[in-house]
Amino acid sequence: MELDPRRRRIRDEIGHHIDELETELRAGGMSAEDARAEAARRFGDTGSVERATRGAIPTPAGGWSRVPDAVAQDVRYAVRQLVGRPLVSALTIATIVVGVAATVVVFSVVHAVVLRPLPFPEPDRVMQVNQTSPQGRDYSVSEPNFVDFRARQGSFVEMAAMGFATVTLEEGGEAVAVEGMRVSDTFFSLLGLSPTVGRAFLPEEDRFGAATQVAILSEAAWTRRFGGSEEILGRTILVDGRALEVVGIAPTDRAWPGVEIFTPLAPDPDQYRDDQRLMAVGRLAPGVTMDVAQRDMDRIAADLSNEYPNSNDGWGARVAPVRDWLVGDRLTRLGTLLLGVVGVFLLMACASVSNLLLARASARLEEMGVRTALGAARRRIVGQLVTEGALLALVGGGLAVALAGPALGVVRALGPNDVARLAEATVDGSVLLVATAAAVGTVLLAGLAPSLLLIRRGVFTSLRSGTRSSSRSGRRVRDGLVVAQYALTVTVLLSAGLLTRSFLELQSVDLGFDPSGVVRFAVRLPNAAYDQGAREDFLLRLGAELEAIPGVEAVGATTASPFSRWRPSNFVARSDREPDRQEDFVPVSWRAVTGDYFAAAGIPLLAGRVFGPEDRGRRGQDVANPPVVIDEGLAAELFPDGENPVGRLVTWFLPGGRQCEIVGVVASARDERMDALPRPRIYRPFTFSSWEEPSVLVRTAGDPAELVPAIRRAVSAVDPSVPTIAPAPIEDDVRASVAWPRFSMQVLVVFGLIALTLAAMGIYGVTAFSVARRRPEIGLRVALGAEPAELRWMVVRAALRLAVLGIAIGVAASFAVTGLMASILYDVSATDPATFLIVPGVLALVAIASSWLPARRALAVEPRSALVSE
Repeated sequence: MELDPRRRRIRDEIGHHIDELETELRAGGMSAEDARAEAARRFGDTGSVERATRGAIPTPAGGWSRVPDAVAQDVRYAVRQLVGRPLVSALTIATIVVGVAATVVVFSVVHAVVLRPLPFPEPDRVMQVNQTSPQGRDYSVSEPNFVDFRARQGSFVEMAAMGFATVTLEEGGEAVAVEGMRVSDTFFSLLGLSPTVGRAFLPEEDRFGAATQVAILSEAAWTRRFGGSEEILGRTILVDGRALEVVGIAPTDRAWPGVEIFTPLAPDPDQYRDDQRLMAVGRLAPGVTMDVAQRDMDRIAADLSNEYPNSNDGWGARVAPVRDWLVGDRLTRLGTLLLGVVGVFLLMACASVSNLLLARASARLEEMGVRTALGAARRRIVGQLVTEGALLALVGGGLAVALAGPALGVVRALGPNDVARLAEATVDGSVLLVATAAAVGTVLLAGLAPSLLLIRRGVFTSLRSGTRSSSRSGRRVRDGLVVAQYALTVTVLLSAGLLTRSFLELQSVDLGFDPSGVVRFAVRLPNAAYDQGAREDFLLRLGAELEAIPGVEAVGATTASPFSRWRPSNFVARSDREPDRQEDFVPVSWRAVTGDYFAAAGIPLLAGRVFGPEDRGRRGQDVANPPVVIDEGLAAELFPDGENPVGRLVTWFLPGGRQCEIVGVVASARDERMDALPRPRIYRPFTFSSWEEPSVLVRTAGDPAELVPAIRRAVSAVDPSVPTIAPAPIEDDVRASVAWPRFSMQVLVVFGLIALTLAAMGIYGVTAFSVARRRPEIGLRVALGAEPAELRWMVVRAALRLAVLGIAIGVAASFAVTGLMASILYDVSATDPATFLIVPGVLALVAIASSWLPARRALAVEPRSALVSE
């Protein structure tokens, strides 16, 4: 069968180049038969070259009509290239998948938590308004101060306040605890939200003393608890023992994540002005800036300070974007760090893919030379290379997106529970766009060096000299890519190492109390059903029930359990050195506790005593100097000269305030944040504080998790209408308190290990390629009697030189960006010497190990075959 002209031309061209190689070899002294065989061996498989170049000959003129045929040819050939070299293709695609999938997962999380706008119109115009103490610390807002802020301001279209609380909902004859929120009637309109069913609160329903027996359900609660029936509107539900009429349904998680029931705030203008429990927000009026609003609130705070010196003296106000509250500066910095790390990781993937493609390109010089000799235009070769890259991007990107979904599920499961909107991290349109850009960018950037090598090489030179010249021309590029990989790996590993060191330091922190074997839970005792005396009676009876359970060693109650969201604060001073202004008082954390709380929490008593029955007996009496217990931190602050604080008096809140007698000193408990020193603490008897949701701690000698059913039965035995709220071991709270440091460390450690693997693969690939190209030199050295150790060191030294250069560059770059790390590390310097010594050392060992195997193979070279091939 007669060949078509294109195939005949290809075969003629292949034969021509083999003949030229044979002539050169015969001129060098080979016999005709040996020269012919060696020329054929050097040229390679003629069939594959013929198939590779069949579509490269210019087709007859046809203009744009020939483009679809050319694209189809390029696609078919790209698929053959992908399938024909399975190992290189698999490594390349796997690298793209890992790099793009990591980018997709991290971007999805950071986009959902940090970058995505808040879910209401013009979120940048919504401000948070805090009170500020005389010492400049931010505090919540009291109800009377909020009433005055809202009435006197002129900078906000609307202001609203929120009070958080777990409430009791009676459902089907059973009391259940749900997340509730008291809100102003302007809350929904301020956020630009409207109830999906029914209406919002009316202004008259938000007035103290008015008819406030109404409630709004979230869509989630409406669907889960009431079947999503609109007949719920107008029905009455029992919340904290009060009958409330359901008037509307709020958009789920847009009104406030996790909240199930909204009730009117109805702020009390006569409540204590120092009882700061509300979060206040406002929407800026048109044309009003945050600075203008700040000056407005400063004026109001100054007026209130003059009008109410007993509570507001020296207190100010701070206006800040509500985003700072909901997202936070720490979370933003961490998100920026993760995005930076994943960007570095993507660059590493580019370098690794580029090295793989470069090695493949070096082996394709003969193919490209034949294509050019047969008349293929440069744009035709570039088109083929682009098609191959597009196919890699399509396959790698598609697999990465498919992998990102399950990976995001793992991240959501392992990530911190207290991070708003983490559950919203999904692969949406914006994430798909980033995935596409990452995949395409990786392939384009990685394919730049190989493409330049292929289209710029001299055709006949490459054909005559085999692949030796390609090794020389591509070596510097390959070496540079390996150096870049190691430099980037150092950056990732140093970040992971610093976070790991920081996390280990956090894990070893002395908490000052013993969380092992302790279960905590809360009970809702609302004012409508319980006054403070009745609450204490309830807790006494509950304590007796719990202590009767086998294995229970101690039971105590407090206003805020360790690592809870409640962190009450106040001010105290030595009464014998009482300052004239509150700004000179000591800011303290405070808790109201029962006497057995210290034993239940495992807080050691250092001096004096804790609260006893005699302190409970003072309930309802006008006690001149109520007893308090202070921690060693406050003792050192108030009595720095080592005086015994027991029996001394401290003044509560402000000059002329209630004087309290110190009856005991306990160890400082780090139970608010593990990554910060504990604030000075003062404990008051539970009798002297009104708190609707006390927490109970139960210490047991057995497994705390097994105690939960017995705890529920004990609470029900005291009052069946009181639910047991979220019982769990305190050790779970301790672990949750370091969830973000643990999560960040885990992410960076995974990135670091993969980066280390990519760098090791890069060193191994370059070393193996170099050894293969130096076979004749190595054979000659072996023939001349070179020592094996010398040859091994020659190979390892070349690889180690690249690694050391990359490590040096990476360490220098890491020193330049440590400022971002410093703000999220605990008790570890961002330039920690140990980390900056260990990480480069590990990388150097990896470089040696990665080059050792090719070095061993170099010694297996048979000198005669190596010299003959040369």
